[in-house]
Amino acid sequence: TLTEPANALKESDYTIGPRGIKYLITQTGSPGKSTKPIRGQTIKTSYTLTLNGFEDDFVLGQFTPNRVKIIDTSKTLLGVDEYFEFVVGIGRVIKGWDVSMLDMVQGERRKIILPPELGYGDENVGDGKIPKGSTLYLEVELVELGKMPEMNDVQVKWLEEHPL
Repeated sequence: TLTEPANALKESDYTIGPRGIKYLITQTGSPGKSTKPIRGQTIKTSYTLTLNGFEDDFVLGQFTPNRVKIIDTSKTLLGVDEYFEFVVGIGRVIKGWDVSMLDMVQGERRKIILPPELGYGDENVGDGKIPKGSTLYLEVELVELGKMPEMNDVQVKWLEEHPL
């Protein structure tokens, strides 16, 4: 029998955000850092992407057929975080990650539940590592905002023509 930890959360504990993304703020932003990133800005993140729930959703060491599987993480086996930098809001990551980051502030950490259409949709990814139609679980921290981008007219037009 699978035992849930005393602090286990239910999906109903989450806030429903843009496009049906569910999230729970687990760490508020850094004092004095209330600016959200804008599309085209470089950001630095710490993250873990899983299937079947978050890493801490179940008691470790107990078997369950739907065991949480880590798909990708910025953390090494030794626990060192190799932060992941990307330009936000232009499709460098899955849509749900992009949309979520644009709603966060520096220092904020969230648990995010991404519906399939904001993840990989009806596509099998990584030789079946992520089955089509998978709900994704992203635990992410917005570590740092990069310099504000200076965009030319062509870049601004592209952003207007390619909404998230």
